[in-house]
Amino acid sequence: MAQRCQAAHGCTGLPACRPAGVDRPCVSGVTGRSGHARDSYRRLRLALRSRPDADSRLRLWALTILAETAEALGETTAAERHYQQALSLGVRDAYLLNAYADFLLDRGRPEQVIELLAAETRGDGSLLRLALAEQRLAAPELDDHRAVLGARFAASRRRGDAIHLREEARFTLQLLQQPRRALQLALENWRVQREPWDARVVLEAALAAGAPSAAAPILQWLRRSQLENIRIQGLVEQLRKQGRS
Repeated sequence: MAQRCQAAHGCTGLPACRPAGVDRPCVSGVTGRSGHARDSYRRLRLALRSRPDADSRLRLWALTILAETAEALGETTAAERHYQQALSLGVRDAYLLNAYADFLLDRGRPEQVIELLAAETRGDGSLLRLALAEQRLAAPELDDHRAVLGARFAASRRRGDAIHLREEARFTLQLLQQPRRALQLALENWRVQREPWDARVVLEAALAAGAPSAAAPILQWLRRSQLENIRIQGLVEQLRKQGRS
């Protein structure tokens, strides 16, 4: 969700501008990058409650952030509630659908991912998550979707397009099961995109490739950013154990 503008009062209130130009209030805190995620999460919830007149796009934006933050903190019940509240607004939003699909995949619920994304095959991100769910269920559509994704990523690379490198790295790691190539792609992506999911893909690929030292740039970034993310912290611990073995 890359919508941008100045927040009128930071964490004390929702942005006054419309969602098409919204900047996430207290983005570093509410996404767990300041060491104060719980407090920022609480303040964003209060800000949303104080704006019952907020339009659906703004509510969707805030609820999605709340869901991601709760998920990162390990508060899965609250995260699911926020995702469902955002979905209930009836606003089609690819970012929300993909974030919720990742939440479901992480919790071993691929059937729900297929139900959620069955009609969302135009976007690479949605098709990737659909294929990941199909892989877990050995669904007959998997081979076709894997081939489509492979062709799309190849076309992006010919164009010199780097915006889908994260998805290509996940595709290569999980659907092609090529961890070393996936690690190369994830590190290439890390040079241009540095969000928590970008860090996670590097960590997962490094772990699968048996190359814990390759994750050094991520570990340095995590120390600087003070990222609060339960799953990423778990991956870091696994890599440390792998490096000691």
